[in-house]
Amino acid sequence: MGRGRTTTGMVVATLIYFNRIGASGISRRISIGRVSDMNNGADSLLSSEEAIRRGEYTVIRSLIRVLEGGVEGKRQVDKVIDRCASMQNLREAIATYRNSILHQPDEMKREASLSFFVEYLERYYFLICFAVYLHTKSAVTSTVECSFAEWMRARPELYSILRRLLRRDPMGALGYLNAEKSLMKLAESANGRPYEMSVVAALRNGAVLGSQTVLKSDHCPGCQNSTLPERVEGAPNFREVPGFSVYGVANPTIDGIRSVIQRVGSSRAGRPVFWHNMREEPVIYINGKPFVLREVERPYKNMLEYTGIDCERVERMEARLKQDILCESERFGGAIMVIHETDDGQIYDAWEHVNSDLVQTPREVFSCLEAEGHQVKYARVPITDGKAPKSSDFDTLSKNMASASKDTAFVFNCQMGRGRTTTGTVIACLLKLRIDYGKPIRILSDDWSSCVMDDSSSSGEETVGDEAVSTSRVDLGTGRKSSRAFGINDILLLWKITRLFDNGVECREALDAVIDRCSALQNIRDAVLRYRELFNLQRVEPRVRRVALNRGAEYLERYFRLIAFSAYLGSEAFDGFCGQGECKMTFKSWLQQRSEVQAMKWSIRLRPGRFFTVPVMSPLEDLRTPYETQHGDAVMEAIIRARNGSVLGKGSILKMYFFPGQRTSSNIQIHGAPHVYEVPGYPVYSMATPTITGAKEMLSFLVSKGSAASGKKVVITDLREEAVVYINGIPFVLRELNKPVDTLKHVGITGPVVEHMETRLKEDIILEVTQSGGRMLLHREEYSPTLNQSSVVGYWENIFTEDVKTPAEVFATLKDEGFDIVYQRIPLTREREALSSDIDAIQYCKDDSAGCYLYVSHTGFGGVAYAMVIICIRLDADLNVQHDASCSLAVTQFPLPLPIPDALSYSASGEATLKAGDYRDILSLMRVLPHGPRSKACVDSIIESPDYRKLTLNHRHTITAGVGLGLGTLHHEPTPQAHHQHHHPQTLHHWACAHGQNLHYFTVVSGGRRGAGNIHDDIGNYTVELKQACTGNEERQAYLIDMGVKALRRYFFLITFRSYLYCASAIDTSFTSWMNARPELGYLCKHLRIDK
Repeated sequence: MGRGRTTTGMVVATLIYFNRIGASGISRRISIGRVSDMNNGADSLLSSEEAIRRGEYTVIRSLIRVLEGGVEGKRQVDKVIDRCASMQNLREAIATYRNSILHQPDEMKREASLSFFVEYLERYYFLICFAVYLHTKSAVTSTVECSFAEWMRARPELYSILRRLLRRDPMGALGYLNAEKSLMKLAESANGRPYEMSVVAALRNGAVLGSQTVLKSDHCPGCQNSTLPERVEGAPNFREVPGFSVYGVANPTIDGIRSVIQRVGSSRAGRPVFWHNMREEPVIYINGKPFVLREVERPYKNMLEYTGIDCERVERMEARLKQDILCESERFGGAIMVIHETDDGQIYDAWEHVNSDLVQTPREVFSCLEAEGHQVKYARVPITDGKAPKSSDFDTLSKNMASASKDTAFVFNCQMGRGRTTTGTVIACLLKLRIDYGKPIRILSDDWSSCVMDDSSSSGEETVGDEAVSTSRVDLGTGRKSSRAFGINDILLLWKITRLFDNGVECREALDAVIDRCSALQNIRDAVLRYRELFNLQRVEPRVRRVALNRGAEYLERYFRLIAFSAYLGSEAFDGFCGQGECKMTFKSWLQQRSEVQAMKWSIRLRPGRFFTVPVMSPLEDLRTPYETQHGDAVMEAIIRARNGSVLGKGSILKMYFFPGQRTSSNIQIHGAPHVYEVPGYPVYSMATPTITGAKEMLSFLVSKGSAASGKKVVITDLREEAVVYINGIPFVLRELNKPVDTLKHVGITGPVVEHMETRLKEDIILEVTQSGGRMLLHREEYSPTLNQSSVVGYWENIFTEDVKTPAEVFATLKDEGFDIVYQRIPLTREREALSSDIDAIQYCKDDSAGCYLYVSHTGFGGVAYAMVIICIRLDADLNVQHDASCSLAVTQFPLPLPIPDALSYSASGEATLKAGDYRDILSLMRVLPHGPRSKACVDSIIESPDYRKLTLNHRHTITAGVGLGLGTLHHEPTPQAHHQHHHPQTLHHWACAHGQNLHYFTVVSGGRRGAGNIHDDIGNYTVELKQACTGNEERQAYLIDMGVKALRRYFFLITFRSYLYCASAIDTSFTSWMNARPELGYLCKHLRIDK
């Protein structure tokens, strides 16, 4: 139509043109921001309608406060918008959609208007940013070219404003500057100095101290914790960490800073002090007292627009705030109006007389103190209130502490001296241990234990909202709690990350000791448990539970990051920072190399409920009860509790992979190799975890079929994310004592890391075997016909150290025995987020000299089906094989629907559409993807081929038959084992759990449950079950959405992978590079949904 996008393009081009000719309206210097002239009286106040037309929305006001040059940038954009308004005025379009939202009775039309309103307001927002970017690019002399996208990414606080004030609450974005009420009170003013803050706030138009903002005293009544043994005037919540020259304090006055410096240096003359201010929000000192910027309608809460801001920009913001204050004070006779808080929480205003010497930024304060002769150094490390520090924040603190002298005292402050300050003191103590004593980090003495303070207010945020949890006391599991109480180690995620690192156990022990030392105001572990307890209180209202979950997740992520940081300090990566070696890698880079850690972190953010929900009693609990009963033997219990290996640590057991009633393949019988399947027409096979004998027989079977004859090799790809070790030829997996059937997969882990973990596990086993005289306590599952259930029991096994092997060693031995094989570890499970790099890893396993491809997974289904489809697509594309139902046939028949087996067809036509893979997002993909329909037809022909469906569904049908037995018992052929054999029925629930899978991973036709590996079935069943999920079970719904989107993303990648093979050569271009060159595909992939 030549309106919306065309007009926006004209605005962008005009901004660029004005910038080139020097007519941008923004000063050509790097200034702290120029404030428009303030007029007297009512001339500066806008009516409501005028404010709307001028774009005075909350999100825009927040932007121009944070963005240096934002006022001038908005003025320039408004001028250009007016010049390009022949077809559409962008600001007026925003106002039009806003009015439609407020007056439209039809809900669907109102939602459409809201969508357009958000899009246009966001467009206006980015135009202002772009105008400032153009000015910055022109004003800064640099040889490095910076794109607008890079400029925006370097300012995460700008995205934070959009996310918090527009995208999360679009209706809240309808707010605008409304000064009519204040205008009515203007007549009450006398001598040019208003009586009320509402009038002053309405008149303000500074770059930072803008309209509807106030300056609130940063000291509030009751901020001093009465349990602290020491009080310093002007410095609330001052305390010292026992045994360390590390201190914490709330935001102090200038006199309070002097008192702290004197107190810290009094024990040693001339002791230097390194002060770290961890406030993210701008602070200003007026007459020696700290004040903070707030919105007039929310004076008790921090403003929302600073998240992610860096030190340089927040300090420039404070400098602009100072200029705003001085400018406003000139108008009111050298005074500025501020607000204070009374003991009962009431707000009152007051006038402060100021001049240029009495208004200081925090950096200016410390510069003056340094000029006075105090040995103090100042650093700003902005951290968002209630959030975990970023990896770059850890690096900043590490650099600062490593560069300081050994006798330096470190002081940390935030607003209340509680959350961010406590985290800073913990980090500082860990760094002191590492820098002063080397690795491994450890606490040197325990004489401090009696000094730990009461932490009755430990779990709240720094500002408000912790009253609900302050009375909830949850023990940490340090010997005081009962054996059935929930402790921090019951969160499986923490167990996993501890075992993941070489020095994880030792480093976490040191971390926990440091956290206890720093717990005068807050214990980070306690905070996690307290919020969990509040979240599980059913009597509290949903809003309180939701807040508790979100805050608990933030504290869990904080503790998680601290564990990772302590492991980093205990590694060689930090040696170069403290002169103890040559390796010098930042924590940020160290983390980026560990995708499994990143996956764990994101699991906290995406589905925090899984870590906080009290587990519901299930048949699985019946499995654990016999286990605990069987282990009443004090010797066995003591052995498990005394384990201290880096992987086989305290409370860990080694459980035999095989279990009673485990089935083997119905069509390929391999002794010791359960669940063997072949993709008909392709030399592609899969099997579950085998014994060493089973692996040999499987390779012999492949040779006997001729697949590996004539010297052609077998390419073996191990997809397991879980650590496995072979003892006397039998595979064993790591489990927890109290959760013997819960898998310990590390979602996102890389092959080298999991193999290194298996090597460490082997070392732990050998050490224990050596110390115990050649035997070891192992565990297995046994079936009880009387109880009609299985239980996990311990038994002693005689072991020679040479009979302990990792999977890599097993297959290396088989290669030495004459098998022509190539073995590689590429972890890939259905819980893993589908990535283009995973497809590259699988497709580049293709070897022209290979006779067949064998995939090994934990259970023989799930992620293995995805990997097998990938290699089949690649083989088909290279024409190395001829499939009876080839893609060419599928293409000639397109667009006829692919046949769907009657046994699995949905009754409704909509569900049949889903079964065929015609999902809304997939149809969108086909429209933009080269060879889209053809690629989808090819992928569907492989997934939906009757033989391949038999491969993925055979297991499901067997279970379905078992359901008819009433108890869901299964009768399978026994798995031959070197030590014992079982052939007993087993409960359906336990059968699923023994594989480390939840029951709903399997499709039971009568119950509507999902398939074991067919992607169409996975997506369709997750979608159907999501619709049927009861309202209010947010964790269940989050799980279904998470797993459904992951399944949909796998299908998405398979189709794009086939298109890539049509368009490019895999030799010349990787699939990852091909995807990165097509951002439209990345956008579609990022926004996949199953709930629409």
